[in-house]
Amino acid sequence: MISFNFLADDGLARVLLKNKRIFIPPEGRSRRRLRVTPRLTAPFFCLPLAALLVGAAPAAQARATPAASPPRYAVLPDAQAAAVVEQCSRAVPRITGTWTPSARDVRRLEADLKHLKGQRAAACCSQSAKMDDATRYYRQYAGIVRGGRRLIYVNAFLEPPAGADPVDWKQAPVIACDGGTSFWGVLYDPDSRSFSQLAFNGAG
Repeated sequence: MISFNFLADDGLARVLLKNKRIFIPPEGRSRRRLRVTPRLTAPFFCLPLAALLVGAAPAAQARATPAASPPRYAVLPDAQAAAVVEQCSRAVPRITGTWTPSARDVRRLEADLKHLKGQRAAACCSQSAKMDDATRYYRQYAGIVRGGRRLIYVNAFLEPPAGADPVDWKQAPVIACDGGTSFWGVLYDPDSRSFSQLAFNGAG
């Protein structure tokens, strides 16, 4: 708001200039102080403000929606689940059947991966190795049956297969001989939400 102060008296001469009313006192009359406030019409404020808001909206949306990273895990088809435990350079569990984990089972497994940090290998071949961050690895989840219990076998590798004829790691088991801590496997119990039999590949 803009204000103007003038001296005026009872006999006022009024001059209208656009949206401003300015009062000019006649000469020789007693004067008193009068505050006059110019009126600014609504479009003066609304149009520039609307333009700013419209221009700012796309930029704000661009900052608020970063590109999502693709997931680093996949549930193997039932037909491939048995083959994933046929690793050549680490201990694997003996199984009697397969099953398909539900979306709820997978969400729980993903949430529990943090509990693997710091765990040491419980079986051959790199028994001195210790888990750092399990989420850094690509992970295949296979539903297996062992001792009458439904478990999930996690087959993990640091990089997806590459080469002239790479395996589709989301559909087929990744089998690697040697490779050390770049490859590991572990059993997950979706009922107790616990891990067991962590094993890394041999160094080779």
